[in-house]
Amino acid sequence: MRYPLLLILSATLMPLAAQDDIMLSGAHLSYTAMFSGEIKTDGQSHDWDSGYRVELHLRDFYFPQRSHHPFAEIGFFYEDHEASNDVVEVDAETIALRGAIGSAIPLWRSFDGAIALGVAPELGAHIGMFSIDVRSNSAHSDDDSFRYGASAGFSGWMLYNQSVSVGLGLVGSYWRATEVDIAGESTNPSGWDLGARLSVGFLF
Repeated sequence: MRYPLLLILSATLMPLAAQDDIMLSGAHLSYTAMFSGEIKTDGQSHDWDSGYRVELHLRDFYFPQRSHHPFAEIGFFYEDHEASNDVVEVDAETIALRGAIGSAIPLWRSFDGAIALGVAPELGAHIGMFSIDVRSNSAHSDDDSFRYGASAGFSGWMLYNQSVSVGLGLVGSYWRATEVDIAGESTNPSGWDLGARLSVGFLF
């Protein structure tokens, strides 16, 4: 009786172990709609009227674990912000390289393993080029500089058939730029953003 019982137990546990295999790496495209944030120049803060980020990033999983799957990713993003009032209009753009680390934590799987749901916290940092364009009734100025910053995010994700993933979550970032010349005056802009991010990934 002992051996048949062990065989039954092994057959029961094998699918569960297979479901905990390391997640597949892949390419992801994400869109982040900024719903809060500001830019600070010369000690004065101004809220952004709108902003968004589009990013293409590659993710690789490493050190397989049973309860979570650590990952590292690298990507390029384009970011655009706009702000205006009765006197001035500001348009800022960023093209940057971003790296991040995090972990995909599975919370639920379908019986056949085709669908998995979970969450993923992550920390990231970026470097890139910052461009700002300022227009007023009497003047127009634009300048470029170097930008760097850090971010933190938390998202929920769904994995389908080990080939396609969809994620939705929040991401916040803080950044600083080197000196730019605005209307004949030098300043070092900085700012922060909070946005909702939607991502789609194709795994391989």
